[in-house]
Amino acid sequence: DVLENLDQYQALWVKVHGCVWSECSIDQNNADDDNEQRDGDETWYLARTQKFCANAAFSLYGIPTNHISIMSCSRGNFINSFFTYDGADTLLDAVGKYPSVFYECDINEQCDAGYYRSSYANGYYMSNADCVTSGGGFMSSTMGCSRGGKFAMAEFTGQSCRGTDFFDIVDPMHSYNRQMNHVGCSQVWSRGSDTSSALETLLKNSWSCD
Repeated sequence: DVLENLDQYQALWVKVHGCVWSECSIDQNNADDDNEQRDGDETWYLARTQKFCANAAFSLYGIPTNHISIMSCSRGNFINSFFTYDGADTLLDAVGKYPSVFYECDINEQCDAGYYRSSYANGYYMSNADCVTSGGGFMSSTMGCSRGGKFAMAEFTGQSCRGTDFFDIVDPMHSYNRQMNHVGCSQVWSRGSDTSSALETLLKNSWSCD
């Protein structure tokens, strides 16, 4: 476990690979009756369908203590590949970027459309992983994945943003994809850091691929 063995590294980096539509916030299943916090292997029924959202696939690299390496995100420094499960915004937060959030709606009023433009600066702190429902409740939207593995704002029929109800891509989210592209090979922790909280948040909200 990387978090339990930070003393073995002098620095850690992440490299983004793209968008993946996968489980989101495994503690949000209110119909859970066996403390699994997710669907599990029991008989499936609609009320217990796990929420899905657009997550970020990424690899983690680390330079071991007392080693010298010029290339940070190189094969020799590879640790493992992961994907977030609390939405792709989690990764941008970890590298110190404010995610470009698409939604904008008066927090005290019911929204009358399925998707909105916004930014973290408006103080609402909404996430691109949120499922926003139109005023009539007939359509909903959340960030999804395009065929090319990019992030895009997707619209769905119904109120739940289920992948099976996908309707259309309504915005390519160029600014968000630029943010992800600019992550490149970004350092998320070093031995001289005052805290490892960003790294902890990222890894505790991610699945490993092995």
